[in-house]
Amino acid sequence: MEKRKFDFTIGIFDTISETIKDKILNDSKLSETYGVGIYTDKYVIEELKTYPTKNQNERLEEVKKLKKVDFVFLVNTTEKKELKELVTKAYFDFINAK
Repeated sequence: MEKRKFDFTIGIFDTISETIKDKILNDSKLSETYGVGIYTDKYVIEELKTYPTKNQNERLEEVKKLKKVDFVFLVNTTEKKELKELVTKAYFDFINAK
């Protein structure tokens, strides 16, 4: 089976359980590059109507430490077109930074 160029997942990632770590590890094996999108504090509070215990920078740093995560990026939408633009930009920023 041929690997995808890149893949990603998106979430709040306030707490990172072993299940989440395993999912990211398993999903990342199916692509050459794997990214994780973190919902911004503003989006979590205003749109998802919940309050993270860690701020977005803390959550970004925690996710960066996970095995097989190549890049992380902030997400402030669930609108398909905007989301596609965010993910694509984050991927190309990562590739160009190499």
